[in-house]
Amino acid sequence: FLMILRPPRSTLDRSAAASDVYKRQDVSFRLAPLEEKDAIEMVDEIAARPILDGVRGQEPCNLKELYKMLLQISVFVTDHPEIKEVDLNPIIVNSKKAVAVDARIILNDDQDERQTL
Repeated sequence: FLMILRPPRSTLDRSAAASDVYKRQDVSFRLAPLEEKDAIEMVDEIAARPILDGVRGQEPCNLKELYKMLLQISVFVTDHPEIKEVDLNPIIVNSKKAVAVDARIILNDDQDERQTL
């Protein structure tokens, strides 16, 4: 589950949005835009991280694809200041790919804030 929230303009500048990776109340935060090291650290910080290495005979997850997804959504939100919130849930990661099964994007209702972000 990945959620990106853009705080009010008074909190951060236009290029920043909070990113978090959740797994059972397990969370990691960074400001967007992310760099590759941020994506790696975010995944490594969650307590559920060992599950991604494969459990019960399953192959390890393709972490490069997960990092790539985090980086791409970070760029997308940074490039589109009209986006207030992005929610990807669930994200399925296997040995080949990372796929967002469902997505919700909420746009900023405040027209003035859209233009100044």
